Amino acid sequence: MAGFVTALHKLEPWYDWGVIEIENLNARTEDELVSGQVRYFDLQWLGLHLSIQYGRAPRRSRAEVRNGI
Repeated sequence: MAGFVTALHKLEPWYDWGVIEIENLNARTEDELVSGQVRYFDLQWLGLHLSIQYGRAPRRSRAEVRNGI
């Protein structure tokens, strides 16, 4: 039984969650880059990596809106 418990502890998944900054990828120049915060959840288990990010995408810059991008 002790061997089973040891094996089970080695198979324990790794996970993490929190808030990160993302950037709007529609920018053409660095001046147009806009960033915003989203929540994320990461899970790694048995060689599988699952990452989920959810939240609002950063708004487009005024230059993008003005130029119709």
